[in-house]
Amino acid sequence: MADYQRFDIRTSNEVTILDIKAKELSELDYQEQLRDELMAFVKATNPQKLVLSLKGVEFMGSNAIGILINVRKAVDVRGGRLFLCDLQPNVRMAFKVLNLEGTLFKIFDSESEALSAFD
Repeated sequence: MADYQRFDIRTSNEVTILDIKAKELSELDYQEQLRDELMAFVKATNPQKLVLSLKGVEFMGSNAIGILINVRKAVDVRGGRLFLCDLQPNVRMAFKVLNLEGTLFKIFDSESEALSAFD
């Protein structure tokens, strides 16, 4: 498997969990690298059950949200499902304000809730 610098990869049963490493997803260079790595991961592994844990992310710019939208679409096109979990309150509020929670993204308070939702 390729070496990814912007996230760590774990599995639980048949679910792939990606832990995003950054505290802030606001710098354009970092966002582009994250996008490239996430898209390469999706294309290489074709995950059917994917959870993105944003536990350590304290700030997320609109470009980063756009990247997650594109990743979700890439997973969806391949027949998979993508859930988000462990969002900090201000990051989650951005998803709510943009009307993305419950429409485009299923967001869970904890990783265990996200994993259970695949059953």
